[in-house]
Amino acid sequence: MAPSEEIVRLERELAELRSHYAHLERNGRVMKRGSMFMLAALAVFLGYLLWADFVMGALAVVAAAAIAMLVWFLPASNRRWIDAGTPRGEFEFGPSQAQKVEQWIADREARLAELRLAGSAGNPATDR
Repeated sequence: MAPSEEIVRLERELAELRSHYAHLERNGRVMKRGSMFMLAALAVFLGYLLWADFVMGALAVVAAAAIAMLVWFLPASNRRWIDAGTPRGEFEFGPSQAQKVEQWIADREARLAELRLAGSAGNPATDR
């Protein structure tokens, strides 16, 4: 394949991958809003439970606080909303779809930079 054809193909693939990544980012934002809504609903429910039956409400608040503390102290290295909003298979492990797309974009950008550098080095007319 000629370098110019490969450059065109890589640019088209990059545009498609960036569009896909934008879709995954939107899914992450929806996931974040949905989680915040669920937390607000949980807070209202716990407040009602405290008002209706203080002992059960206090027990539920303690259980919710314990779960929140466990989540809070987990390592935050891999927690991103874009990864949480990415669809996964039931038995799929490893990098999320968003991480895969990020890697594919980086690979194609590096290859595109190599081709453009080789094209400008091989054509002295472009240096003028």
